[in-house]
Amino acid sequence: NRPPEVAEVVLPPDAPVEARSIVQCLVAGGLDPLDVAGMVLDGIRAGRFWIFTHDTTLGVAKRRWDAIASDGQPTLWDVMEGMEPST
Repeated sequence: NRPPEVAEVVLPPDAPVEARSIVQCLVAGGLDPLDVAGMVLDGIRAGRFWIFTHDTTLGVAKRRWDAIASDGQPTLWDVMEGMEPST
């Protein structure tokens, strides 16, 4: 539902290659808003506190928490897990 003037994700020219790859994966892995609305509605009806839109989210959150709990260095969310950037 984005207006045409904001439909394209544009990174600054000096953005690191990694940032470009992450954004490409996020856009490629995006879901239809109606699908997300259905997930949210189902979650509300079931009384769930957390509603995840992707199967990988919980595993990524657990790994991040494990790193934090072990006094380790948490990494950024691995948003590219299971996704390949578009070329």
